[in-house]
Amino acid sequence: MDVQTIDMSYSQLQSESQQTVAALSALAQKLQTAAQNGDPNAREWMLDLKEVALGIQNEQNQTSNLLQALHNFVANQLQQPRRPTSSRRSCSSPVTSSRQRRARRPVGCWGGSPAAVSAGRSRPGPGSASATT
Repeated sequence: MDVQTIDMSYSQLQSESQQTVAALSALAQKLQTAAQNGDPNAREWMLDLKEVALGIQNEQNQTSNLLQALHNFVANQLQQPRRPTSSRRSCSSPVTSSRQRRARRPVGCWGGSPAAVSAGRSRPGPGSASATT
């Protein structure tokens, strides 16, 4: 993803937003005319339309904020100097000595040991109903 793609998406969002506003305005005008002509339901429908329009406006604002944040993120990433990164990333901190490696139990990325996670998912533990059967 690049800044130009994000900017194009933002422009497209603005264009579609303007079309949506135009359609809602036209419908509001029709409902207002119907209310002035004595349609008892038109006023209620107008209030419903206002509620829908506010929901659409909130959604458009959130989408616009998201695209702006993406634009800023990508622009900042392009301006920062590239640092070499390793192709493999580990979620545990590196261990420096063999003594520390032996003393330390392996811990998975989410805080549990791989053995405990494996045992919990694949085999019943001691004392469970299927282990005693």
